[in-house]
Amino acid sequence: MKAAIAIFIIGAVVFLSWKLFEFYDQTTNEREARAREEERQRNLPRRLTGMDPALDNIYRDAQQKGAPGLRDFLERYRGTQYLRDPKLAWIELDYVMLLVVSNPAEAKRLFNSIRTRVGADSPVYPRIRDLEKNF
Repeated sequence: MKAAIAIFIIGAVVFLSWKLFEFYDQTTNEREARAREEERQRNLPRRLTGMDPALDNIYRDAQQKGAPGLRDFLERYRGTQYLRDPKLAWIELDYVMLLVVSNPAEAKRLFNSIRTRVGADSPVYPRIRDLEKNF
């Protein structure tokens, strides 16, 4: 009887150890996948196509000025050959996020126009899907 109990306890310890290892491995893989996705999302704006490289400094200056700076930048370059989707949509979403504090109705209108224009195959679509909860 003692041998059966000892075998059962050893088997239970081995089984629980194996399950603990599986849980640790799964958690580690999920954490690494989440970190890779966050890194990809952080680098996505720099990799988007649609903006002439000559506008980079002008765009950075506009970002530093906040919502008015982005509004002026978009008014000047939207609809030109220098600024197109998907980069245009990303910049417009940045503007919407800044605008929502001072003018929520205008931010919602602009967000809806971006959402109807950008398709599900766009690299910007995951950001739109995430922001839909707020608008």
